[in-house]
Amino acid sequence: MSKPKLTESQRVEIYSRAAWQKDTDERVGAYVAATLGETKEQRTKRGLECKQCFYLRASRIAGQAFTNWKCRICGTERSHHNTAVPRYCDDCAKAHKLCVECGGERT
Repeated sequence: MSKPKLTESQRVEIYSRAAWQKDTDERVGAYVAATLGETKEQRTKRGLECKQCFYLRASRIAGQAFTNWKCRICGTERSHHNTAVPRYCDDCAKAHKLCVECGGERT
């Protein structure tokens, strides 16, 4: 599958989220790394989420209802098992190395 091209507004959103994530990484990333000492198995379990979304947003509140949503890059419509829908589909997240939840860089 070819990589979909990003529009200017999508680029701005991704780069602003990356800047937010960098700031968050400086404050929280060291704590996460030191406290949890992430192993290869944990990185595999984390999948397409960044550390902040996986560890710090683990207790998200979501309604239990199947919810339709659109990927913010390719526009593909999908269905999600609850109301806490991701921002990007798995294909776009993999292609652009983004977190499916916040759009930040996966490390």
